[in-house]
Amino acid sequence: MPIWSEEFETMSRTEMSKLQLERWKTLVERVAQTSPFYRQKFAEAGVSADDIKSLDDIANLPLPTKEELRYNSPWGMFTVPLKGIVRIRASSGTTGKPIEGGYTRAD
Repeated sequence: MPIWSEEFETMSRTEMSKLQLERWKTLVERVAQTSPFYRQKFAEAGVSADDIKSLDDIANLPLPTKEELRYNSPWGMFTVPLKGIVRIRASSGTTGKPIEGGYTRAD
């Protein structure tokens, strides 16, 4: 099987965990700054990027409920300006309102 990214595919478990932790913290900080929905969700749960000291702390992050996704998607969930969205996908909506999500070029 070919190696696509030698830097990431060959790093030690310790290095990988450190990178994952940095990226989780950055993600939570960005989402809290750019999404009113997640800012409120994190505030209600009493968590912030500063609270993530280990990968185990990710379990304390609140996940949106299906109803919250239905009510807020897609526009209330985007964390980039609309001009950055290049594709929108939707669930079938067989059990209710479809849930949409947007993708950027980097996704």
